This record gives sequence, structure tokens and C-alpha cells, in this order.
Amino acid sequence: MVSIKINWKILCDSILLIEGILGIFWSLLFLIILFKHRLYLKSSLSLLVGNASLAGLLFHTVIFAQSFHMLIGYPNIQCIVRGHLIHAFAGSVYHSICVQALHRLFVTVYSNHPNLQSLKVLITISIIQWIFSLTFCLPTLNPYPMIDDICLGPFHRRYVFIHLSIAVYFLPIIFLIIIYSIILRYIRKNTSPYILQSLSNKHRLHREISILRRILIPVIIMLLSGLPLASFFVQGQFSFQTPEYSVRIGMIFLTGGTSLAMLMNIIFTDSVRQHLSPYKYFLIPNKLNKKSKIRQYQLEAASPSTSTNIIKNRTITI
Repeated sequence: MVSIKINWKILCDSILLIEGILGIFWSLLFLIILFKHRLYLKSSLSLLVGNASLAGLLFHTVIFAQSFHMLIGYPNIQCIVRGHLIHAFAGSVYHSICVQALHRLFVTVYSNHPNLQSLKVLITISIIQWIFSLTFCLPTLNPYPMIDDICLGPFHRRYVFIHLSIAVYFLPIIFLIIIYSIILRYIRKNTSPYILQSLSNKHRLHREISILRRILIPVIIMLLSGLPLASFFVQGQFSFQTPEYSVRIGMIFLTGGTSLAMLMNIIFTDSVRQHLSPYKYFLIPNKLNKKSKIRQYQLEAASPSTSTNIIKNRTITI
């Protein structure tokens, strides 16, 4: 029985270590491209996705350190500090997604107020988000002992459960549901045939829907990946204990979903994806094929020899 427990621990800790490495790689790749090409000055959406990637980078770095300490057999070194950072950076990922949803609300619904879309407003909201993310669990974790070998807050403590579960998971879910319901209701109102008669309104609506879909996919991934850990929070309130393996499974789902969301940020952000030159032919084939066809047509139309051949072919076919 002891060997089975040790093998389960090693397996779970190894999975957490691999997920932490993947999350660090994808988030760091996004941030390198963002700052190298100064994309944060060109697009506010890239700036906000970079904010989420920074939160993901910090979260996966702490998860990597925690899983490494668990594998080598020294998990209790600075456990309180790592526990605070795990909760804080996990919350910062969800809070940064809420900032993206708030920006999409300003762009879609309140498009007549350009002040809400300014860079100063976005930076101010991001700073407030980071202050809240780094300080919301300070009064919660210090008075209580951490879960052995995992460095998370005790789920069966009612005050810890109410404070952490609401701040990290349930409050962002409620916020996202309210924001995206307002956006979807606004889009439905603007899909009447009288409003869509002009091409500009059609193009703008199509662009808003496509951007909304790209944002919703990482949001859905994050919400589903955090659901097992949140359910174990609720389970701890009735069983009055914190099962060790259930917490590990919940952390595997949360870390895997977060690393997958970091990959989705690269795939769905066009300005970042286009700078992956070795892989751009695989990531955006449709756009590149269209551009290459247009360039080829322009070159053929500009050269006199090809124009005479085109005229000859037309006379022959006629």
C-alpha cells in the first residue's frame, strides 16, 4: 500500500511538473514576441492578452517550483510563501480574463465612449487587478496551516473556503457571465436586417463576433479546468477534511487548463501568431495563400510579357 501511494504521488507530481514547463514555455513565448515587436503599442487586445500571459507565466513558475520540491522530497520549505503565490497567481489568471471581458464590453457595447478604450484606462484597470490578485489571500492563509505536501489552504476551514473560492473562482465566473450576457444581448439587437443593410455594419459585427469567439474559447477552458478544484472545495465543507489526492487531481486539471489557455492565446492572437515565421505557413495558411495569390496576380498584371500572353490566350479561347 505504501508503494502504491508513493507511485501515485510521483505520477501526479510529474504531471504537474510537465504542465508547469509547458505553461512557462507558451506564456514566455507570447511575452517575448509581444515585447520584441512592440505589439502592445499597436493593439490593446494584445496588451491585455499579454497581461494574462504574464499571470500564467508566474503561476506556472510557482507550480514548477512546487512540483519540483514535492518530487525531491522537500515540500515544506517556504510552504506558506508558495501557498500564497499559488493562490494569488491562480486568481490573477482568472482576474486578467475578467479584464479582457471588460475591455470587450467597452469596445462592443460602449463603442461611442472612446475614453473607456484608451491605454490609460486599460493600464489603470490592470494595475487594480494585480493589486487585488496579490493581496486578496493575505489575511486568509497566515493563521491556518497548509495542506501537507501540497502547500494549499485547508479546504475544510469554512472561512478559507468562502474567501478563496469566491475570490479565485466563483466571483470571476459571475462577472464573466454578466459581461458576456450583456455583449450577446447587444449583438442580438444589432443583427436586425435594417441595421445590417450597410457593409460597414456587417463587417464590424462579423469582426466583433469572431473576436468574441476567440476570447470565449480560453475562458471556457479556464472555467472547466477550475471546476474539479472548486468541487473539492465544496466537498471539504461536508467531509470536514481535505483529501490529498483529490487536491492533486484538481491542481492537475487547473494547471493543464491554464497551460492550454496560454497556447490558445498564441493561436488566436493574429499579431503574435504572424511573427512565428518558421510555423506561420501551418498556423495561418488561408491568409497566406490569399496574399500570395494576390501578389502573383499583381506581378503577372504588371509584367508586359504575361499581359500579352493573357491577351493571346483570350483570343484563342474566343
